[in-house]
Amino acid sequence: MGRNFNDIAKDAEQGNSDAQFKLGLRYFKGNGVEKDFVQAFSWFKKSAVQGCAEAEYYVGLCFSDGFGVPKDSVQAFNWCKKSAVQGFADAECFVGLCYFSGEGVARDLKETLEWLKKAVRQGHKGAINAVMEKAECLRVWAAE
Repeated sequence: MGRNFNDIAKDAEQGNSDAQFKLGLRYFKGNGVEKDFVQAFSWFKKSAVQGCAEAEYYVGLCFSDGFGVPKDSVQAFNWCKKSAVQGFADAECFVGLCYFSGEGVARDLKETLEWLKKAVRQGHKGAINAVMEKAECLRVWAAE
C-alpha cells in the first residue's frame, strides 16, 4: 500500500533520502499534488547528494530538459554519470547516448558502446533500441 503524501513529506523533511526521492517524484509527475518541477528538482537534489542513484538520474534529467532549472547539458551528463556508475540502467543509457551525441561531453565511441552495453545487459529497452537504431552509424564511426 502506498504511503500518503503527508507521511512521505514528513520523512523527507527529516532527511530520509528515499522519502525525498519519492516526494520529488510526486511533484514531478503531479501524483497527489500539483506538478511543480522546481519542488521536484529540490527534493531530487536533496536525495541525490545522499547518493540515491534514481535521484541522481532525475537531477540529470531535470538539467537535460530544463525541468525546474535552466537547461545544462554538462550538469545533466555529470549527474547521470554518477547514477550510471551505481548501475542505474536509465542513467547508463542516457550516458551512452550523451557520448554518442556529444551532448554535455566529448563524443567517444568506446564510451558510447561501454555504457549502452551495460544498459542492454540489464534489459533496458531504450538502450536496446538505441543500439539497433544507431548500429550503422556506430559501425561507420568505428571504421573512421
